[in-house]
Amino acid sequence: RGQEAPAAGLAVETEHLAGHVLVAGYGRVGQTVARIVANQNIPWLALDLDASHVTEARQHDLPVYYGDASRLDFLRAVHADTAHVFVIAIEDIERSIRCAELLQQHYPHLKIIARARNRSHAYKLMELGIRDVMRDTFDTSVRAAGEVLRGLGLSEAQVRYTTETFAEMDEQRLFEAFGSHDDLDKMIEMAQQSAGELERLFAEGHPKDGKPPKKG
Repeated sequence: RGQEAPAAGLAVETEHLAGHVLVAGYGRVGQTVARIVANQNIPWLALDLDASHVTEARQHDLPVYYGDASRLDFLRAVHADTAHVFVIAIEDIERSIRCAELLQQHYPHLKIIARARNRSHAYKLMELGIRDVMRDTFDTSVRAAGEVLRGLGLSEAQVRYTTETFAEMDEQRLFEAFGSHDDLDKMIEMAQQSAGELERLFAEGHPKDGKPPKKG
């Protein structure tokens, strides 16, 4: 189980799959996605190159296989052509990009949700036409900031408004900057504009906070 199964053999073993979710990378991100999908009784399968991840999962009879999702023969073996969703949760950025390139070239119908290790990785995925990009640690960082604000005594409504507004604007800036992300001066200008807009919004407050916006 811990050795790479030939793609042809894997294809036979998984020939029953259709309408499934494919997860490339069974680390902390891939495992969380798979657990939630499994709880909804949705068929899924994961590929990983870490033998320890595969061995442990197989001991629990989970459909995790040792294989390289950045290789077309393995994408064919796990029936990417009949899958509904493909989750790229690969830690290695180069392999993540190769996987995305193959999927876009050979399976353009497939909905792809991709993990990005950082903003640069996110832009590389977006250049390939992938728009459902989830940045590593971003949501965790925002939640952590929310806990800090609660610890400082802000109301739940204020915490929610502050963190949600920040997350929405940062996501908006990610897409607005796409196409200019190689222009350092432009990126600095946009970051300054975004910071100013956030400062204005937070200074005005929000009706849900019980604090009316300031006049003038």
